[in-house]
Amino acid sequence: MKWPNTVTVVRHGESAYNDLKLRKEADPTYKEFRRAYDRRKESADARKRAVFLAQKVLDDKTLILDCGDHDTPLTAKGAQQSLVTGEKLREREHPLPDVILASPFLRTRQTLANMAEG
Repeated sequence: MKWPNTVTVVRHGESAYNDLKLRKEADPTYKEFRRAYDRRKESADARKRAVFLAQKVLDDKTLILDCGDHDTPLTAKGAQQSLVTGEKLREREHPLPDVILASPFLRTRQTLANMAEG
């Protein structure tokens, strides 16, 4: 087998989890939960506070994904990123790859499909 002349590595576009992580980091209740969680070993009251805040976070449906890691989709921004990536690779006049390795995760398959369109 001949070694490739070029190897191009592309990460998936922005996923719903990437977006969720940013929203959590900006959410005051989630920030308070993280602080309480870090202090949970200090006392029984600290543990109770962490549990209380964890439930508050879980009750806020905007702070959880309704899918597993395998089924996490791209965001609209992630779809656009992967489309542009395909366009940029074409502009660089890359030859078509002999082999494409991709994870079976939804966001990766969506990235590959958008890149092919671009």
